Amino acid sequence: MLQVEPSQNLISACIIIMLGFCIGSMGQLNFSLAGVFYALAWPAVVAIYGIYVKKTVAALRNDVWLLIQYNTAMSIATLIPLVLLSGELKEVLTNVWFLDEFGFWLQMIITSFTGFAVNIAMIYLLIHATPLTLAVASANKSIVQASIAAIVFGNSMSLLNAAGMLTALGGTLFYIHTKYNELYL
Repeated sequence: MLQVEPSQNLISACIIIMLGFCIGSMGQLNFSLAGVFYALAWPAVVAIYGIYVKKTVAALRNDVWLLIQYNTAMSIATLIPLVLLSGELKEVLTNVWFLDEFGFWLQMIITSFTGFAVNIAMIYLLIHATPLTLAVASANKSIVQASIAAIVFGNSMSLLNAAGMLTALGGTLFYIHTKYNELYL
């Protein structure tokens, strides 16, 4: 879509990452074909989203803040009718009992600022890198999150989970090494 063809080594690294995710998901208790489909489709969705964001930010002369304004306006214009048409607003107002608690709104504000910061970081990554690099970074973020959950919160991790995560991490390292060599050597 961007008329850029990745090298065979970069494609191989992405296949290793996908293989690692497949191996890691086989160790889960609730293994399903639909889950594998979504796990494999997610990087493609991230890459396609990255392609369109990169095209849009280039059309806006790399003005990240203008892109954020457009994105926010379109999100509001899209989500408000969906919430109203689905009936979720009525459901929330009648069943959610913590809407008037300070702690809830503090958590919502912190979460909003964190999401905003991640969105800005992603756009800057796309300005200086490729959508494929964004997809690899997203996959690596998932590996780090799963590792932190296992270490900090004691989530169980089978040997197959660990092998899959290590395989995907190895693919990520191979991608980084190959990309570095292509750019600087």
